[in-house]
Amino acid sequence: MINKLYQKGWYEWLLAAGFIFIMGSVFSLYQVHRDYEASENERFNTFALEQSKLEIISKMYGLRNQLKVQLEALTQQTEPHRREALQRHLNITRKSIVEKGQQLRALETDPERAGILQRQLAVLNEGLAEQLYFQSLVNDFDAIQAAQRVLYNRILPIQNRADMLLTEYNGRVLDSFNQVKSDLIDYQQTKSREMTEWIFWVVVWVLTVSVLVFWLVIQARRRGRRHAQELSDQVATRTHELELARAELQRALAEQEAIVDSAPDAIIKTDCHANIVDVNPAVQTLFGYAPQELLGQNVKVLMPIQARRAHEEHVRQFDASRLKVTNMMGRKGRVEGRHKNGRVFPVEAAIGEIKQSDQRGFTVLIRDVSRTVEIERALMQQKDILEVLWQATNEFMVTRNLRKVADFLLDKVIAVTQSEYGFIGEVHYDDEGQPYLKTLALTDIAWNEETRALYASYEAKDEGLEFTNLDTLFGEVLTSEYVVISNDPDTDPRARGLPEGHPALNAFLGIPVFYANQLVGMVGLANRPEGYDDSLVELLQPFTQNYGALIYVRRMLSVQERMHEEIVNERNHAEKASRAKSEFLSSMSHELRTPLNSILGYAQLLDMDPLSDEQLENVREIVQAGEHLLDLINVVLDLSKIEAGKVQLNCDPVSLSSVVDESLSLVRSLAESADVALISPDLPEIEVQADRVRFKQTLLNLLSNAIKYNRSGGEVSLALDESTSQGVSPAMTLWVCDTGYGIDPDKVSQLFEPFNRLGREGGVTEGTGVGLAISKELMTLQGGDLIYRPNTPQGSCFGICLPRAT
Repeated sequence: MINKLYQKGWYEWLLAAGFIFIMGSVFSLYQVHRDYEASENERFNTFALEQSKLEIISKMYGLRNQLKVQLEALTQQTEPHRREALQRHLNITRKSIVEKGQQLRALETDPERAGILQRQLAVLNEGLAEQLYFQSLVNDFDAIQAAQRVLYNRILPIQNRADMLLTEYNGRVLDSFNQVKSDLIDYQQTKSREMTEWIFWVVVWVLTVSVLVFWLVIQARRRGRRHAQELSDQVATRTHELELARAELQRALAEQEAIVDSAPDAIIKTDCHANIVDVNPAVQTLFGYAPQELLGQNVKVLMPIQARRAHEEHVRQFDASRLKVTNMMGRKGRVEGRHKNGRVFPVEAAIGEIKQSDQRGFTVLIRDVSRTVEIERALMQQKDILEVLWQATNEFMVTRNLRKVADFLLDKVIAVTQSEYGFIGEVHYDDEGQPYLKTLALTDIAWNEETRALYASYEAKDEGLEFTNLDTLFGEVLTSEYVVISNDPDTDPRARGLPEGHPALNAFLGIPVFYANQLVGMVGLANRPEGYDDSLVELLQPFTQNYGALIYVRRMLSVQERMHEEIVNERNHAEKASRAKSEFLSSMSHELRTPLNSILGYAQLLDMDPLSDEQLENVREIVQAGEHLLDLINVVLDLSKIEAGKVQLNCDPVSLSSVVDESLSLVRSLAESADVALISPDLPEIEVQADRVRFKQTLLNLLSNAIKYNRSGGEVSLALDESTSQGVSPAMTLWVCDTGYGIDPDKVSQLFEPFNRLGREGGVTEGTGVGLAISKELMTLQGGDLIYRPNTPQGSCFGICLPRAT
């Protein structure tokens, strides 16, 4: 606890608080003592006052006794001169009594006792008056006897009353005196006891605080000794740490020197005038100078000649104006360095300022960034190539012109690789499987009239030149399918010479272009000043890959265009055949319907003649078969008209309920014969926009199908709702639902195909399979639709959707 107080700096505050407490206790004791003295003085003054009153009263008693003696002597004396003497003494005595009474009156503070004194003074004054009267009597010798009677009859009672009052006052004063005396004694005893207790507690507190302060002082001294010991230990520890730090610093300096000496970057230390004062061994590796050769020389010796003048000007301005270079410190900059052999190479330099007392210097860290520059250049070239490819791809996607894109690519590749000329071509194969090159882009290197004419022809026809001679450098690329690099074509056996007048070929690069492991093209470049190497081939790899993809896409587009053309031709042929078929069916239906009507007419005439039962049955079979055949012809005729686009519709507002009622009445007999119930709700008076005849035809087809494909005892119900279906909005949908066997879900997609009976061709129910197809087409032509959904729990539902009449 003491340590914490001492560490926090509260120890001195505690000592100060203890000292203040002791001084406050002493001051409080002094103040209490003064209060006791003041109270005691007040009580002593009261006691002295009462004692003075008792002394005055005692004297008044003596004067009263003397007055009585003098009065008795005066009453008995007859001699004039003696009476006069007694009278003078009597007056003096009485005045003394009055004066003493007045003194008591002046000293008395109690109102009751002051009243008693006042009455006593009145009695004394009355006795004095009587005395004067008696004095006037005693001067007359003739009235002595009468004066004596008056003296005894008047003065003595007054004297008695005065004595009684004095006695009463004396008693009260004596009681007060005794009380004051008792209080004074009790106060002195209480004061002595209280002072003793106060002094005791003050002494206890002072001793306690003193002990505490003494204890704190002892603890502080111990703490001080410990603190001094700790400081001594800390000094020793710090000294040891400093020795270790000095040894560590020396080790770090030695390690730093080793690091500097082994650093791959050149480190140069100069003075404020850029004169070299120290270098590390890496300088010799980087610049070719031995360290001793550079000491004392200006740092400009390591700069190219063209950069030295600017350096000298900068140093001159710095020396003249003490230029602040703080903003340059630590910042890296890309400059050029000069090797001892004169070779100039890029370096990265960072300058740091050194301040030692009044001397200034600089440290220069130099790193060879030749490889970095090469990588950056390669990255920039790759970036340029990627931008070119992106532009070429966009151009090809817009124009689909590979030749135009190839011209663009060739110009950019020649610029990126710094080549003199080149070509880009597509590889084809002849009938014997030999590859040959057909150029898509070619630099104009015509060297005579013949080649110029050939190039002009190539440009005019917008067709590529074909190169089939494989005994050349580019032929080596086509046959080997490998990259061909020839930086000395004159001595390269694969070159096999050049045509007369051909521009000089100093270097050649041929790169095969593949897509899906198939040779599809080739890129040829020539006469790069630095020659060609594998790094350039790697750099052009994205170009060759993209170019191969463009060739493949162009080929696929060509195939697609041919296929599209074939499909269009086939579709046109199919549509022409379909129209011919429809026209044929339409004409044939008319041709068949005319003789068939004649047959039906003659059969009906025979039916009216008297025939035998067998003949009548045969005639009726002819009529029934003819009507069935006529229905089939009408259906085919409707389908052919729809396919030929010759159906004419008159869409007007049509009452929905009237069409439903008419249709139900027409199929009611068919439903009764099939034992199928027709259920139709009361439909509201709603009009739809439709062709009445075709609408009724569609509804009859659906109702007849619902009856024919139902089961015995089944139901056919109609329902109406307003909904949106197949873009018809608002639409009124009339549902025709049956409780038959339903439709196989796998065959729903074939439901509206013509002549497709969904596997019921061999059933007992007759049909052609075109009714639903015709109905759907008719609804579509009227701006509506025909839809299907399964009925619950069994059967099918077909909905006729038609727009509501406005």
